[in-house]
Amino acid sequence: MKKKSEVYQKLMEHIAFVCTQHNATVKFVRSDRGGEYLPMEAHNYFAKRGIKHELTVHDSPQQNGVTERTNRILVENACTMLFRARFPRAFWAEAIRFMAQSPISRTCTASVASSMFVSKMLASWMNRPNRLNS
Repeated sequence: MKKKSEVYQKLMEHIAFVCTQHNATVKFVRSDRGGEYLPMEAHNYFAKRGIKHELTVHDSPQQNGVTERTNRILVENACTMLFRARFPRAFWAEAIRFMAQSPISRTCTASVASSMFVSKMLASWMNRPNRLNS
């Protein structure tokens, strides 16, 4: 998205995608009280579809606990991956994208995040030989 005004249209597209492709019903949408992202017509759309619009306190990440924790895990894992592989920070975006799409981001156990596993994942990701052969 290039403009904040595109949020409403993208949200409507996502709701339609979830309903048709996953045969699911969107029950609620949570947003802060910023107001700049969702116009009044969004509230009317939610009311017609029976979607509950939950408003959190503006600039309060504490109320988005699951999302904040997930983002924190992604950032910490990406930092660890780059550090262990001795990669430059220029690969930051690729590391975040890789972590978001990998099974590592879906589990939070120490055994999964071991240095051998991270090294093997990086080697396959970058098509480089693995330095920690075992």
